[in-house]
Amino acid sequence: MNELRLSQEQPHKRWGKLSHWIGSASFLTLAFTGVVILMAHPRFPFHMARQCGCG
Repeated sequence: MNELRLSQEQPHKRWGKLSHWIGSASFLTLAFTGVVILMAHPRFPFHMARQCGCG
């Protein structure tokens, strides 16, 4: 019975595949640009909160 049901399943819709790949590409782009920013300035100033009066 399971074999019959698996063979009758519909493949994913085109918009579902497209949205998955758009999301994946966006995430990879975000991760890549984050690494580029950190490599450009590895000693990022984490004391900004004191300068703006937040902490």
